[in-house]
Amino acid sequence: PPALAQTTLASPYYSNANSATFGGACETGLSIAVTGTDTGSVSCAGSAWTFTTPTKTTDGSYSYAFAQTDSAGNIGQASATWIRDTVAPTLAFTSSS
Repeated sequence: PPALAQTTLASPYYSNANSATFGGACETGLSIAVTGTDTGSVSCAGSAWTFTTPTKTTDGSYSYAFAQTDSAGNIGQASATWIRDTVAPTLAFTSSS
């Protein structure tokens, strides 16, 4: 199967940004299908690929699967999750008296 890997961001990736960019290694000349929270396709050039998510303004977990299929029907797969979190944690102090 194609040697598809997502190496740009650790998964799950936590961020307060409005988008995330995933990417990694792939087999040049074969497109990569994107499914999950958003769908689409990206190309592989020079054994590398990138996919930037559409803008998200709601906190939550966004999951993506990436697949590359060669001419023999073999499938290379990778996946990633981006967790958008813009809420700062709250701290509570208690007295130890």
